[in-house]
Amino acid sequence: MKLVRTRVDEQYHYEGDSLIKIVVEEIKQYHYKDEKEKLEHSRSMQELGYRDSVQRKENIGTIMSPTMVWFGSYYKYEIAEQNE
Repeated sequence: MKLVRTRVDEQYHYEGDSLIKIVVEEIKQYHYKDEKEKLEHSRSMQELGYRDSVQRKENIGTIMSPTMVWFGSYYKYEIAEQNE
């Protein structure tokens, strides 16, 4: 398997001028050699608290010369409450 993309996004929520929470979204995307590897990794990621949002094949080649690989995308949210 190959990790091909990671994205972390933080969203800040305020009540007036006070920060009340930060919502962190983390997304990880992978390419796999076959469906079996994808399914096994999906179980591992779910045990770590990620949700499996995509299970499909993706073209990493061109339209004229396609190269299809299994693709997986996983996400999770964490909320950091502020005590100020």
